[in-house]
Amino acid sequence: KLIDKFDRRLIKNANGSEGERLDTEGTKMNERYIFESAHPQASSHIVMKHTNPVVPVLVGPQIPRKEREETSERYIRALLTLFVPWRPVHDLCALNQT
Repeated sequence: KLIDKFDRRLIKNANGSEGERLDTEGTKMNERYIFESAHPQASSHIVMKHTNPVVPVLVGPQIPRKEREETSERYIRALLTLFVPWRPVHDLCALNQT
């Protein structure tokens, strides 16, 4: 989501800076997360947690089948990148692992 004025005020207040008091009455606000400063969209975008569960629709090539021996490693790699939180590759496996 693109950051708007309201989000900028929330981020500013969360960082301990002085800002105007935010009205917290009404519907509970969705959780917001900022990107790490090295991320290319850190200054313009945030990630918001959906109120209701959402099923993502993947666009692009199909995930390889796990039954085939020649694609089993690609299948495992695809699932790891989708469902295990990671930043650098060594979060998923050691440098000497495949």
